[in-house]
Amino acid sequence: MKHNHPPKLHNFKKVKDKPGVRDKFLTEVHHWDARKTDKKLKSCPICKLVWEVIKGESQERCEYYSDFPAYGKVKVICDRCV
Repeated sequence: MKHNHPPKLHNFKKVKDKPGVRDKFLTEVHHWDARKTDKKLKSCPICKLVWEVIKGESQERCEYYSDFPAYGKVKVICDRCV
């Protein structure tokens, strides 16, 4: 099942003070955000950096992250190593 938006909890204001409900909601949001991030970020097998293409209005640029975990990321050779 694909989710294009974070999960929603109806009446969150009423139940946000209940730790069980709040923690379950935050866990669901975190899992959604992690899946979305895994699709955008890639791992270079040569330089071992995690990178992503950022599209702006006029140009595209690559951002590189040396301190980001590469586990679960798609392995694609980055522009620096090509």
